[in-house]
Amino acid sequence: MKTSIAFLACTMLVTPALADFTRPQPPPPFTDGYFECAILGHTDRDPPDPVYKINVNVGSDSAGKFNSMGIVHTVRSGRTYDRSEQYRQDDIWQTQGKMEWNWKGQRGNKTMVGELYHNERDGWMYSERLFQNGYQTYGMLSDCHLMQGE
Repeated sequence: MKTSIAFLACTMLVTPALADFTRPQPPPPFTDGYFECAILGHTDRDPPDPVYKINVNVGSDSAGKFNSMGIVHTVRSGRTYDRSEQYRQDDIWQTQGKMEWNWKGQRGNKTMVGELYHNERDGWMYSERLFQNGYQTYGMLSDCHLMQGE
């Protein structure tokens, strides 16, 4: 009898803890959103005024079709850099069947490519890659959270 009570008590204590290890539910269908991102890593060594956050805004038209993507970097001094002012935006696209939104812009012989994506393993992430004459010269990855949106 004592063994049964001890087993029952242990089972009751362990069962709620197991619930914490369930797989997170995927986010609902997404159309518009405003994200705040923190850089996890980049290839720039010791920038004088480093970026401490990135804001990403993704928009869609009335039919729910992706039609805009805005990126603003904020550096430690408080200054902001809007990628649409730094790079002539050539293209935006969404990867069909995936939660991935991309932009590409040009400035002289440099091409910047940015990507906002969501997957089950990483959650929301934003990355940028800079290419010069076809070779990647910079890369950055940031972890994001949805501030507002659907």
